[in-house]
Amino acid sequence: TCVVLYGIITSRGAELEKHVGPLVSGLVSRMRKVTNEPTTNGALHALRCLAGHHTLDSIDQLLLEPLPHDEHVIKAIQILAKDSKLVWPLVKHLTNTMNNGELMEELQGATSSTPTVRSQAATCSLGEIMLLDELAPIVNENFPLIYGTLMLRFGSTNPYPVPTEQIITAFKSFLKCIKFEQMTEALDTDNSWANLKGEEYLDVITKITGVVCQTFPAQKRKIFAFLLQYLTGNYLGQKLVTEAVFAEFINYSQEDIELLDKLVNCLLNSLADISLKRIALRGMANIVSCGMDEMNKYAPTVLDALMSSIDDLNDRVAMEAMNGLARVFAVVDENRIAPILINVCNRIRPAFDKPQEKIRASAFALFGALHRFGNGVSKETFFEQMHINLPALVLHMNDDESSVRSSCRKTLAKLAPLYRDEEIEKLLVVLEDSDSDYDEFVTFLSRALNTKYAKRINYYVMTCVDPYFKSNWDTIRANAAYFVGCLLGNLPDENKKKLNMNPGIVCKALIGLLKESSPKVREKAANSVSLLYKI
Repeated sequence: TCVVLYGIITSRGAELEKHVGPLVSGLVSRMRKVTNEPTTNGALHALRCLAGHHTLDSIDQLLLEPLPHDEHVIKAIQILAKDSKLVWPLVKHLTNTMNNGELMEELQGATSSTPTVRSQAATCSLGEIMLLDELAPIVNENFPLIYGTLMLRFGSTNPYPVPTEQIITAFKSFLKCIKFEQMTEALDTDNSWANLKGEEYLDVITKITGVVCQTFPAQKRKIFAFLLQYLTGNYLGQKLVTEAVFAEFINYSQEDIELLDKLVNCLLNSLADISLKRIALRGMANIVSCGMDEMNKYAPTVLDALMSSIDDLNDRVAMEAMNGLARVFAVVDENRIAPILINVCNRIRPAFDKPQEKIRASAFALFGALHRFGNGVSKETFFEQMHINLPALVLHMNDDESSVRSSCRKTLAKLAPLYRDEEIEKLLVVLEDSDSDYDEFVTFLSRALNTKYAKRINYYVMTCVDPYFKSNWDTIRANAAYFVGCLLGNLPDENKKKLNMNPGIVCKALIGLLKESSPKVREKAANSVSLLYKI
């Protein structure tokens, strides 16, 4: 029967256009009931012959088969891939379906859209044909298309569990097909495969892109050209993945100035899209990897983009901007920063007391990154900013969150040599590597500050009183109370009359803290009051 069918299709297959669907589904259905291998092979050859006459119709019919594909559907798809005349139309059609077809649909009764069955079938089919050794040459030859398609598919399937598993399986087939062992090793660490299924999947896309850039640097331009159209496409997931790839490309484009310029322009254009802004900012900060010449060339553009976002209403965007600025400040020419240093500090300061711990930690780390401007043309300006922000650093050094405590300690250690006092430097420089007793540290620091900066004591005290006596955190209010007590309790006799302060305001504020409901605040306020008996 198979021989006769094969003969009919070979000689008159062109006339069967209207019967492709029933023929393909019928052949696959009958194969499920056949136990004789030669018969199965005959059916597969007949199917391949039919596809030779009506390629796309045959592929489309196979994409209608139920998921997950059984062994007979997989054999049917693979028999087409083994044909040198059919393999490229097959690959092209599958990738086009995954990239440009209808990717999302609303199922009856569902409250949100979900990836279409057709796009899922194309994903599975692409993964299944890449299990064949014969596919290696065509996959290598069309690396930008297939790699780019797989990356885009990660975007259009997240966060849907089953479609995401499908693309992970297909991507593993891709890696095995071209023997991309470096990528496999990279993704076998840090829980990367699992993270591809979660909210942070774009971080794994970034990791994947980095490995591709290191292994196939010559493919960057072709990948860029392929993905560029999807940066302004209809599907958010595709845009996010494209943006993540472009952002990471910047890290590896120092030798290709033309590509770097195109990448920067793409990221700049994406800043207007709130959904892409965070990744665009990360990419802008990656310019630090391109050397000093390129850093200073793009510095005005990069600084403007990052500076305008550090107080963004979206916390993740604000944190990305601060982390990016910290990287830029570590390498940028000081002359670029000097005119805007005060503005930078003013923009950072409100984030010290944000409710989100990551924002606070990033803000303190960003201020610490400015330490390299403390010895040049901006040294006096930054010196003042160090004193302005010292109370916040000292109080949050004992923050409830460990990440904030660590950030403050590291920042104070960086600033230590810039306070122009040997005793203060000794106290601060060891903070990064030690977990010293907070109360003891505050006591010794207060004595050193009274000795070196007596005229600034009033500012430190009044900053603790307002705003920190009113902080939302019990721990910060308690820290502020104790810091005030230590500053005033260690005031040398010769400086007491010179202190330009209204003691009534401070005492009234401390008494107010004694009435707090928090035992921690009351305790520290009482300790503070006990230190003021000399005054």
